[in-house]
Amino acid sequence: MAAVLLAMNWLCKAYVVLAADTLGWGERGPLTYDTQQALAANFLQLGRSLAGFAAYEDLRLAAFLKQLPATDASKIAAVGFSMGAFRAWQLSALTDDIQAAAAISWMTTTDTTMTPGNNQLRGQTAFWIVHPGLAASWIIRISPPLLHLSLRFLSRELRIS
Repeated sequence: MAAVLLAMNWLCKAYVVLAADTLGWGERGPLTYDTQQALAANFLQLGRSLAGFAAYEDLRLAAFLKQLPATDASKIAAVGFSMGAFRAWQLSALTDDIQAAAAISWMTTTDTTMTPGNNQLRGQTAFWIVHPGLAASWIIRISPPLLHLSLRFLSRELRIS
């Protein structure tokens, strides 16, 4: 609900809002655990990754929105919930085309993801967020967007001005 409220607020301010489903989610799914493992293995054997594929798709979506005649290039936002929160954050770090981003309920924390038996160590989450060969020090140096909201576990009504 918070993602919808933020997106509607930005839309009222003439922002174009990007909120995309990745392969296997929403209308592009479902992707079962076994199918996801096979897809990730095929990407890796081709020298690519699911994380890179999702990042590429998001960059192309942002570029597409920017070139639309009705788009004000200074008013493009990204919003996401759970895994989409990671993607909104990542996209806002990868391109200056995104001027605002909202990462809502970003899945989990590193310590719980790295617990034996959890998604990061079994594949699933790791395939979507780990970019093989990309140095962590490079990621930290990426400049943040002008506005970035990270909301987690909202327990009361979100008021946006």
